[in-house]
Amino acid sequence: MDRHAIRQGETLMSRSRTKAFYLHPTVFITAGFAAIIFLTGCSPASSRFDLSANGYSPAESDPGDGRPLVPAETRVDLDQVPLLIAEPVWSQRFADNVHVSISPPGQFVAVTTRGRAAEVYVYDSGGERVWSRSIPGYDKVNARFLHHDGYLGVWVHDQDTKGQYRVYAPDARMLLNIPVRGAVTARMSDDASTLALVEFRTLRLLDMSGKTVATHQVRQGASVRFIPGSPTLLVEDEQEILVLSSDGRVLDRYDLRRQLTRAVVPSPDGTLIAVSTGLGDNALHMLGIRGEEVWKYLLLPGGSNDVLFSPDGDLLLVYNVGRRGGLYLFDANSGMLLWRTSLDIDISCRLVTWRDAAFTGAGSHIVGHLGIRDTSRGEVSEESSLVIISMDGCFVARVTLGFNLEVALGRDGALLAVADGAPSPWSYVQNTVHFFDLRQALEPAGEESDD
Repeated sequence: MDRHAIRQGETLMSRSRTKAFYLHPTVFITAGFAAIIFLTGCSPASSRFDLSANGYSPAESDPGDGRPLVPAETRVDLDQVPLLIAEPVWSQRFADNVHVSISPPGQFVAVTTRGRAAEVYVYDSGGERVWSRSIPGYDKVNARFLHHDGYLGVWVHDQDTKGQYRVYAPDARMLLNIPVRGAVTARMSDDASTLALVEFRTLRLLDMSGKTVATHQVRQGASVRFIPGSPTLLVEDEQEILVLSSDGRVLDRYDLRRQLTRAVVPSPDGTLIAVSTGLGDNALHMLGIRGEEVWKYLLLPGGSNDVLFSPDGDLLLVYNVGRRGGLYLFDANSGMLLWRTSLDIDISCRLVTWRDAAFTGAGSHIVGHLGIRDTSRGEVSEESSLVIISMDGCFVARVTLGFNLEVALGRDGALLAVADGAPSPWSYVQNTVHFFDLRQALEPAGEESDD
């Protein structure tokens, strides 16, 4: 059997577990359907960012009634999308409930579990354990990779959320051990020199010696992220977006009090910020780094309106638009809508949510993690599938993973870690971790893998 095998006609959970599985590229189905695409765009705006403004930006082509011409929406029947069967490269069983995180390039998988102590295990992409740590005295443990090189943030805490936040280097050295109380979120700068830690209502910027460089008071529930390639940070809460310097100074702020913010994401080169909103206008705003509005697009009501830039920053994907799991792809610089699609489902009995999405490294596909919940019988179980979409909006294939899973996608969508167990409609037990490699399946036709 060739490496990385994907087979048709079966579901993943119906097969017995094996240590490693492989993919034969000839069985990867590339059948899809052609979408009707009409191109439109939005004229740049010079006004300051104003989330209270409503309506479309002027389009290049207008049908005459004030509405811009937009691409026809394609409805996709998931049952008609070719089904592929993926088998894990490796699997690891644990005695207790587990959670997973995958490093952005996919070279490491972190597994956390709580037995007699909080346990952290780090594996490489081949399934070999790289290092592990046992941290006694705490009831709960959460881990998340902070950096593409494999720096890992670990939050251990007891029932009242009193605990520690630890940062481990790729070689397992503990760099920081910070006492915390309350929910904690953290991000690391691209050069791995600064940690931004949000604890309750305080943002702390620390260097890797543990010295606090700056602090800033934020509202409860605030989130933070570094602008790529820059020490500048974006801080977002329910009332405003702040742009902070590395020493904690406020460089700019945007008022959000009249809207419900869905997502705030900087472009890979740090020159643009995509902001999606709900509640009042359900709009997508593209901002310059100093707050000028570059373009705006009005979305369908409903949905979480998550956003994702392509690795080169030229494209912007908006997913979970409306109640049918809509996907919109834009030219990030001009605001031109390239295509839009949604799922052809009965929304009265099925709830669909794109849990995550990624552009492949080769730029040939979009990979989405789709959760489907049948609400007609009152069940709480959710089916997880990976959906492979070509760059022209065609649904090429789907991979059914199973029910009630935790799925962690690598940055390019080709490597993923999945935590599952023996779930029932009323149980979310997860105690097995599987690692999948879809790289050959996602290569453009005619290209061979070097592996």
